[in-house]
Amino acid sequence: MSVNVLLADDETGFVDALAKRLTKRGYRVQHVNSGKAAVEVLAADFSIEVVVLDVRMPEPNGLDTLHLIKKKYPAVEVIMLSAHGTPLCTMESIRWGAYKFLIKPVELDELIKTIDGAAETGRLHRQRMSAKDLQKDQA
Repeated sequence: MSVNVLLADDETGFVDALAKRLTKRGYRVQHVNSGKAAVEVLAADFSIEVVVLDVRMPEPNGLDTLHLIKKKYPAVEVIMLSAHGTPLCTMESIRWGAYKFLIKPVELDELIKTIDGAAETGRLHRQRMSAKDLQKDQA
């Protein structure tokens, strides 16, 4: 099954190359260069399952964008990326709901495994939400 991925990173060359490599592997990929653009895409495209989000980006930064995404779209899994990750940044990301925090440069196979795991977690989350909604309707 193909996964819908949104890449959000202000390093254009990195994002373009990563998008091409993921597309060749069968992923459906969109990419943007700011946190604001990432939130706008999610508002317009409900098929996005996983966001790969850089920590250091223009407004809002990656951590603030993560917080917005998890608040508005809790079933969308977010993988944080950074070349400058600190233990505090990693802890904040996980506390705010990131699926995982990866350090750049990341190996493609590691990222693919992480995307696949995040997509499966998101699907299970959506199934649980649907089951709860069904139970409420039947009550």
